[in-house]
Amino acid sequence: MWATDYSYLKVTGWEYYYLVTYDTPSELEREINSFVRYYNYYRYHEALKNVTLFDVYSGRQSEILQRRMEVKAKTFKKRKRYNSTIRRQGSSTKCVL
Repeated sequence: MWATDYSYLKVTGWEYYYLVTYDTPSELEREINSFVRYYNYYRYHEALKNVTLFDVYSGRQSEILQRRMEVKAKTFKKRKRYNSTIRRQGSSTKCVL
């Protein structure tokens, strides 16, 4: 379990566990394990440049960030080409997105 530090407590907020009533300790344990799984495998962490902890742990962070940069550059080029086409057509032409 990676999410065992204080940041885990800040994210989960102890209030949630106090507000929800669990009938057995195993239900509470199951809920905590479910959150830890979410936190480690699915939650994007801003401090890690919006990748999951598992992506960092498995060494995929740089691959993911590289792919994002490629998509961003491709999108920027398409947008620039589209905007220059609109400018060439003149301002009298209506642009429908």
